[in-house]
Amino acid sequence: MAVRTDVSDEAEVSRLIGTVLDRFGTVDILLNNAAVCELASLTETSLQSWEYQFSVNVTGPFLMMKACLPIMRKHNYGRIVNITSGLSHNGAGGYAAYGASKAALESLTRAAADEEESYDILINMYNPGMIRSEMHATGKDPEVVVPDLLHLVSLPRKGLSGRLLEAAR
Repeated sequence: MAVRTDVSDEAEVSRLIGTVLDRFGTVDILLNNAAVCELASLTETSLQSWEYQFSVNVTGPFLMMKACLPIMRKHNYGRIVNITSGLSHNGAGGYAAYGASKAALESLTRAAADEEESYDILINMYNPGMIRSEMHATGKDPEVVVPDLLHLVSLPRKGLSGRLLEAAR
C-alpha cells in the first residue's frame, strides 16, 4: 500500500497512521527513509533550504516516531530503523545542511532508543552508503541493502537498540 505523505506535516502523518491502522490494525515496523538533499556551500545555503532539509530529514522521523510509538507501546513491541548517512559524521563541502540533519537524526534515534527500551521497541540507524535513487544517479542497487534492513526489523527481544549499522562498501 502506498500513501503519498509529507512527513514534515503533522496532520499528514496523522492521516497516514490512521490509514495504516484502518488497514492493518497496528504498526510493528517503521522505516524512516524519506530524505532530501539540496547541495550548496554553507554560505550559499538559504535559510529556506536549511529548514526544508531539517523538516524532512529530522522532523519527519520525529513525527513518524511520535505517532507510532504509542501504538507500539500498547503491545510492548516495535522495530524502528532511521536511515542515516556517512555525511552525519564525515561531512563534506556542499552538504552542510544534509550532514547536519543526519547528525541530528542520529542523536534523536539514540534518545528515542533509550526512552523506549522498557517497551521492547528497538530503534536503530542504518547507513546504506551510496544508493542509486532519485537523489543519486549512481550507486548500489537498492535491493542490496534489503537483507540488512530485514535483519534490523526482525531483531529479537532485548536486541540492539540505539546503534548504527553500516552497509558493506
